[in-house]
Amino acid sequence: MKNNQKGSSALIILLILVVLVAAGLLAYRMIHDKNKNKTQNTTQNNTTNDTAKTSNNTTTPTTSFLSIPEWGVKIAMRDASKVQVTVNNKSGMIFGEDPYEAEAVPDFIKGAVQDDSCKPGLGLYRSKTAFADSSIQKKVGDYYYAVTGGPGSCEKDADNQLKTRFLHDFDPNNISAL
Repeated sequence: MKNNQKGSSALIILLILVVLVAAGLLAYRMIHDKNKNKTQNTTQNNTTNDTAKTSNNTTTPTTSFLSIPEWGVKIAMRDASKVQVTVNNKSGMIFGEDPYEAEAVPDFIKGAVQDDSCKPGLGLYRSKTAFADSSIQKKVGDYYYAVTGGPGSCEKDADNQLKTRFLHDFDPNNISAL
């Protein structure tokens, strides 16, 4: 009878330890998330003087511009220093019906993301004629610009945070002349 009682005591102690560890992890995560939100709010409050309008008429905190000198345009974006653009002067079709004259393909620069397979997944398209869907385009100078693509998620949380900011900022309404 004593052996059974010793075995059940060990099981009870093990169960109590598991509950305490779970409670500790939960408390740590709650404190960590609370501090993370404080940091994000501070960053947003420090950059409100330098803003750009987005398609839903909200303001995007920005600190720099992603320049496309070949086209004479720039895009207001928080993480412009972490992105590069390759301009392809080839024509094609987007949305199955809209011709474009050139495309700019963004990519994260080496070292900006932890996982090199994390890609923006969008393209910026330029045309002399308006695109059928006027909600996703902006005219700057003699050209219309539209953004489209199929962004997926990234493996690492930090990469996903960068990509989320990029997707928010890489908006036709943030484009202006150089």
